Amino acid sequence: MKHLKYVLLFSAILSSFTLSQQEIRERLFKEADEALVKMEEVNAVMLSPNFYEEGLEYYRDAESALKDGESLDDIREQLSEAVKLFNKAFETSKISGKMFEELLKARSDAVSSNAEIHASEIWIKAEKTFRDAAEEVEYNELKDAEELAFEAEKLFREAELASIKAHYLNETWELHKQAIEEDVDDYAPLTLQKSKELIDAAEKELNDNRYDTDYARDLAKEAHSQVNHAISLTRLFKEWDENDKTSEELVLYYEEPLIQIASKLDLTAKFDSGYSVLASQIISKLNLLYAEIDDLKQKNSNLENQVDEYEKELGGITEEKSELKQRLAVIDDLKRRFEEVANSFSPSEAVVLRDADKLTIRLVSIKFDAGKAIIAPEHFNLLAKVKNALEKFPDAIITVEGHTDSYGSDKTNLDVSQSRADAVYQYLIANLNISKSKIFSIGYGESKPVANNETAEGREKNRRIDIVIRPAKI
Repeated sequence: MKHLKYVLLFSAILSSFTLSQQEIRERLFKEADEALVKMEEVNAVMLSPNFYEEGLEYYRDAESALKDGESLDDIREQLSEAVKLFNKAFETSKISGKMFEELLKARSDAVSSNAEIHASEIWIKAEKTFRDAAEEVEYNELKDAEELAFEAEKLFREAELASIKAHYLNETWELHKQAIEEDVDDYAPLTLQKSKELIDAAEKELNDNRYDTDYARDLAKEAHSQVNHAISLTRLFKEWDENDKTSEELVLYYEEPLIQIASKLDLTAKFDSGYSVLASQIISKLNLLYAEIDDLKQKNSNLENQVDEYEKELGGITEEKSELKQRLAVIDDLKRRFEEVANSFSPSEAVVLRDADKLTIRLVSIKFDAGKAIIAPEHFNLLAKVKNALEKFPDAIITVEGHTDSYGSDKTNLDVSQSRADAVYQYLIANLNISKSKIFSIGYGESKPVANNETAEGREKNRRIDIVIRPAKI
């Protein structure tokens, strides 16, 4: 029994000793731990690397000494040195942080572009120069620090650009090397040259405007497509040569897909006048089909709207029959006005779209000079038609919307779209007897495309002015 009492007493003493060791650690390291947290707040590991690393070495030595049961005085002395160095690192980092604002931004941009992976050599050199600059601040050599920081910033920007180029252009460059090995210069020099011009243009665009990569990306994609095209042509020509096939057989080989396309469009392919006549016929047929599709979409939308309207009306079965007839008459009148507006514009002037009780006049023919918002006199007749259309809805809310394609920076596109919407808005205000509380203008920039920005035709459709009419509720 006494033996058990001694065991329990020994366990209690041991627990007390363990607890006291933990308390000692907390008290001894409190100031150093707080200083270490402050290091993270000011990014001292980068902005004061020597002071931070020396302080951290004293701190870790103190941890090891405590673990090994060494003298508390020695541990206190080590921690005191750590705190002094941490404090120096803190103060130095505040100075470095202000001096290196542009450098830190350049480094952050390089990180975002994965420069450490795609431009590793430049990245390593930039990181070393950054550290050298930070060390000069620690030595209070601020002029030298500024010069090194400027050099490091240039290196990070160089690494960022190299990384962006690698992302967009490396694969195409590799294909060009492959093209040379396959003698593409001898078989498809024009197509290969076109690819070279496109990739050069993409590289120039990245050099001039690395933060808006839409245009450069499209150029790079087209360059990639063209070099593949050149390689494909070369392989075909080589195969043709190896099998002793004639030029006539080659032309007939490439006519076959045109014959199939024409057949699907219910056309007879004739090549007696060359290719231009057939190409024109195919384009005309496609335009007609697109117009029919748009018309069917519009009719379908109108039918859906009518069904919705009738369902709403039937839902109020308790309403008087005369009231229902009156409301249907109003709906028919609104539909008639919508149709009058649609018929007042030719397809080359505007596309009129109806969505429930909202009408949009998409001014497809109005054009502005690049980056400008001045309405050319040639468009005044079109805007006069818009004025006549709006006068059919005297109680409506009108919104003039400006839209751009995706080329150019987001901010520039937003500003240009707003300026163009404002120009049309000012014209309408000057020529319409309308309260300013019922007409608004807004620019959406590139945020609401209606077509593919990767094609010239698509970008042209996206550069537009929409007039949105919301008639008063029935």
